[in-house]
Amino acid sequence: MPLEKTLGLIRRLCHDAGIDGGGLLVDFSGTASGIVEQGDNDMIITWSNTLSVGHESIDQEHKHVLDTMARIYLVELDKKSDEEVIQLFGELIDLIVDHFHSEETVMRANRYPDADDHSKLHGEFFSRITSILYLLETGSDRVAGELIRCVEDWASHHILVHDKKFIDFISGA
Repeated sequence: MPLEKTLGLIRRLCHDAGIDGGGLLVDFSGTASGIVEQGDNDMIITWSNTLSVGHESIDQEHKHVLDTMARIYLVELDKKSDEEVIQLFGELIDLIVDHFHSEETVMRANRYPDADDHSKLHGEFFSRITSILYLLETGSDRVAGELIRCVEDWASHHILVHDKKFIDFISGA
């Protein structure tokens, strides 16, 4: 899929999901800190019960997102099929849009006071995913490393801190 077409699709998905697509791409140029180069022999995080936030449907969505990210990572390391990686990114984007919509619906239905801030975090994560897709489309060798870092950050900070906080709020914990 040509880069222009991919970015157009991403912008349309952002618009449909109510995500600000204005600052869509994260800048990975230069030697920014936090970039894990491919070949570091890092392993990608996969679902385990330690990532559970205690909400069955949200946990299932997290599992599907993490599983899809792991599949992208494995196919990207194999370096045999960019088309398969791009197809998996399409699946991932669909899952993320649906997941964020689900979470934000639950937050608003329960009048979660930090819903707007949490939604902004969703936009930042989505931007990071689309930036990794951009790296793939431009032939960068940093896709796998960036995906590892993204998954680690999302699991350890977003799921275990921010999602857990809002689930605790809605369950009265």
